[in-house]
Amino acid sequence: MSRTLGMIILLTVAVLAQSLYKETYDKQFFKGKYPQKIPLLFRTYPVYQDGGQYTVYIPAEVNYNFMQFLYEDGAYHASAEFEVQFTRHESGEVFSKIWQTRLSVDNFAETNSKSRFHATIDSLQLPPGKYEVILKYHDLSGEQRLSLQQRLTLGVVERFYAAPPLFFNPNEPATALLPALNGRPSPLQIHWDFNQPLGICLQIWRQDPAMAVPTFIELVDAEAGNTVFALDTVLANRAQQQWLQVNIPANILKEGRHRLKAVYKFENDSLRKIIPFTNVWFDKPISLWDPGLALEPLQYIVDDDVYSEMERGKAEEQLKKVQAFWEERDPTPGTPYNELENEFYTRVDSTIARFSNKRQIGWRTDPGKIYISLGPPDTVEDFSLAPIPEPYMRWIYRVDGKRLVYTFRALDGRKEYKLTHTEESAL
Repeated sequence: MSRTLGMIILLTVAVLAQSLYKETYDKQFFKGKYPQKIPLLFRTYPVYQDGGQYTVYIPAEVNYNFMQFLYEDGAYHASAEFEVQFTRHESGEVFSKIWQTRLSVDNFAETNSKSRFHATIDSLQLPPGKYEVILKYHDLSGEQRLSLQQRLTLGVVERFYAAPPLFFNPNEPATALLPALNGRPSPLQIHWDFNQPLGICLQIWRQDPAMAVPTFIELVDAEAGNTVFALDTVLANRAQQQWLQVNIPANILKEGRHRLKAVYKFENDSLRKIIPFTNVWFDKPISLWDPGLALEPLQYIVDDDVYSEMERGKAEEQLKKVQAFWEERDPTPGTPYNELENEFYTRVDSTIARFSNKRQIGWRTDPGKIYISLGPPDTVEDFSLAPIPEPYMRWIYRVDGKRLVYTFRALDGRKEYKLTHTEESAL
């Protein structure tokens, strides 16, 4: 009991509460739901400094689609202002920081991207205490505003301090504000992007620079129950501050729940941090979130008997058969990401968005069936809205030395199409 009390008194760890802030929300799709990041993300990352103060970094990201872009000098520009306020419970003091950021892109399509985020970061000095944290976002090119709230506890440090693990993207350039980091710091704490390498940064402060700190890191696939990464090392650089960074390859991080554990040992004490997080395929084809849509469009690319076999059984059994089907055809076996599966269901998504009508979902329509089987056409001749007796759209493919032509009659403008003619010839 005295050992536990000693750890509580002598060791202080920054605690970040997530009760007021969520990194994701559920979006509706037919009868199901799928997770998406909120358009504005941020976190607080406290690093203890000599003199009883913390440097608190505030990495933030805002979705491109959330920002207002203006066209000027051949490019699209967006700018925003961030204000962060830390209100100390004990005294009512308010510590604040305001900064601005700017983003430029060349392509208009990028301005509407729902998967790309603009990153920014700033910092300020704080004394120990309990804080209410509010981040305010103001789009300087438009009227968009948003406020988010978190809590932060910074304790009095005596002998040892370990910052909460910081996720970063090793494929993105580092920021000048955190030069010790070999990548871009992320505001994500309980999620990560599937098919992206995961950088993990651990940082410590010790009163005695000569104190060696044996450190153990373990990353566990919580659903499979197996360890996917482990490292035993000693932090002993004879400086009060020390940083440790590890890069986890994308190909060993499956979708689903994971658990990060960091254990520090010093003198006669130890400190353990456990961070659960979920590896989410945020830009997964939407149809893959629906068990029915994961199965039914396969009838266009497999034999009838194969499809009949996949249809047998309950939904869970069907899903396992679908997963096995794609595993057998994975162009990069042994990795969680299947490029062929992604391409197929991206086509399914496209048919739903483009060809669905009052009578049929897009993948069941005539153009939907062809699009799923062959992908986007090489050439499109679109006379759907032409003032002619029978408006039409024609798709032309060049596949395996053949020229394939599909002609669809346009019904009610571009709302519905009926296949009326097919043609095949040698190139």
